[in-house]
Amino acid sequence: QVPLGSETSGGAEIGRPELQMQALGLLHLRKVGSRTVQDALDDFLDEPELTPEVRELTKDLHFTFSFPMGTHFLKPGLFDIRDDVCLGVGGFLHGQVIEDDDGDRAVAVGVRPDGAGVPKLWFKCDGNEGAGVYPAYHLVQKDFKLVGSRKLQEVSPFDPVFQNQGIEPMVENFLNGFLFLSSNRPSAFCHQR
Repeated sequence: QVPLGSETSGGAEIGRPELQMQALGLLHLRKVGSRTVQDALDDFLDEPELTPEVRELTKDLHFTFSFPMGTHFLKPGLFDIRDDVCLGVGGFLHGQVIEDDDGDRAVAVGVRPDGAGVPKLWFKCDGNEGAGVYPAYHLVQKDFKLVGSRKLQEVSPFDPVFQNQGIEPMVENFLNGFLFLSSNRPSAFCHQR
């Protein structure tokens, strides 16, 4: 990263070293680091295509576990909690507790399609009542540490917790998008309390 108020030597080419300098005042510069310039993929934030193995695993999902979805307004959700499906889609088993690089913890709930119809592993973050998906999960998954397991209790779709429907899902979608954009961090999902 180039510090604020820094400039790099002009004309850097791919694969060549680049000198980074920071202005300390009028004509005073100091070296703050160096790096090799590399091509950045334009689509690095895009979710990778599902592998044939994952496509095969998820073509016939078994929705057997009922649990709330949503970080602000809850709605009923059904999840596939089979070991091979959870591991294949998201790398963790139902009930496993993970910790992100900020120290936030979440428990793997199960697999179900996201809003775009793509099968994802959903997590319940500590402090949230419902499950959600991490934005750009493929980028943050490698930073998660497995720290234990937790038994999740099923919640019936008829539970009183789901009585507030109406406009809330639209408000939740707006809030989730706003919170993600304002945080500018894929791991911010757990910070949406």
